[in-house]
Amino acid sequence: MLAAGEDKTLRLFQIDGRVNPKIQSIFLKDLKITCAKFHPSGNQVVVTGRQSFYYIYDVQSGTFDRCKSIWGRDERTLPSFNMSPCGKYIAFRGHGGHIILVSSLTKQWIGDLKMNKSIEGMSWSSDGKFLQSIAHDGEVYLWDVGQRECVKRWRDDGAVFSTSFASSPNDKYYATGSRSGVVNLYDERVLEPNNTQPTPLHVIQNLTTQIETIRFNHDSQLMAIASHSKKDSLRMVHLPSGKVYRNWPTERTPLGRVTTAEFSRNSDYFAVANDVGRITLYSLNHYAL
Repeated sequence: MLAAGEDKTLRLFQIDGRVNPKIQSIFLKDLKITCAKFHPSGNQVVVTGRQSFYYIYDVQSGTFDRCKSIWGRDERTLPSFNMSPCGKYIAFRGHGGHIILVSSLTKQWIGDLKMNKSIEGMSWSSDGKFLQSIAHDGEVYLWDVGQRECVKRWRDDGAVFSTSFASSPNDKYYATGSRSGVVNLYDERVLEPNNTQPTPLHVIQNLTTQIETIRFNHDSQLMAIASHSKKDSLRMVHLPSGKVYRNWPTERTPLGRVTTAEFSRNSDYFAVANDVGRITLYSLNHYAL
């Protein structure tokens, strides 16, 4: 498991379900980390922050490669990114509605995608051929990454200020989060060419503050949604029913203000991080190997 934060430290843990020992801790003196993710191969970690450069950490050798600012772009910060499931591309969130595509192999810039509004969220298709991004006004763009063009737009139902977007690993579900705490869940009909105003499959209104986190588990039967703005604001949703689980979390679950959450690759674990640097790891018995 990987953990990182604005203390400039990257930490790696070995998850055994009992002790979960920390196996490595790396301090980056010139980068307050705002986003860090494993490459799909598990051999590398991409690390970014409020700087124009980023790092690639090689897990096997324990070495860092410092990648200078992206050629052809004048980005002052690289606060977040999404790695394609195929492992070929890194999509950085740029300013002015730009999505910056970089090859994860060569670390070279390969193209830009331009939205009309600022980017609030991005998510890849399972094969890495398509990328969807949402603007704050609720307009969702579907990009053909190979052609570097937008092939469809659709609008989030009832959107006032959209704040997040996620798609499920099986490409069947698409979720949007809003400043008001409402999460709209759509199915694959949003991809139909003429469906520009799709109707949500489910509207989830159990949270009342801005949604920053939406995560699907590996088989797309669970969706976690969370808000950092209010303490203990996390809910687990069953799919395809769209019903929110009532038995967890409870009032006694020590979540705090959730900053991010993530399912493990096989969904046997679920990790929740908060703003005081605590990560709580939960075992999902239904998926335990």
